[in-house]
Amino acid sequence: MKHHFLKKTVFTAILGAALCCSTACGLRGGQENTDAEGQEGGTDTNAELQGNNKTNDGTDSLYYDGADLAGTVMEFSESGFTISPETVTEVDGGTLSEEAAPGHEDETKFISVVYTENTTFQIVTFDRERQAEDSRTETDKESIKKQTSVLIFGEKQDEKHWTAEKVTIMRWQ
Repeated sequence: MKHHFLKKTVFTAILGAALCCSTACGLRGGQENTDAEGQEGGTDTNAELQGNNKTNDGTDSLYYDGADLAGTVMEFSESGFTISPETVTEVDGGTLSEEAAPGHEDETKFISVVYTENTTFQIVTFDRERQAEDSRTETDKESIKKQTSVLIFGEKQDEKHWTAEKVTIMRWQ
């Protein structure tokens, strides 16, 4: 019984990590668009997924839409939540995004995010097939659940604490 549980847990962790990496590689546009439609004035899906990659202070961002921070929601507090941060590395002219598989997060890397009464919330929905943004809608903090992928736009207080001006929930369909 223990052996079956261990085997299933390891398989799930590996599968989760592979899915995170493959989804993130598509999201970050690590490959060129070779689709004829994209070359003939159609939509370049990689450019769509990269969005505006400038942060609030005008510096380059490795995250979608110019976010300052990205990760997965782990816990909640009265004034915000804690995330397991996404790590982004530049590789061969593109970027590689990595997140811990569910259940294998390193709590020492968690970051606390606080929102204020002026923080805005939105949901960005992506189409898996087209690898493109489908819609963007305003929402509220109640839409954030555990294991939600989020983008944080705001100010870094220190290595483990951020104040969010905007929180974007990332959803794939």
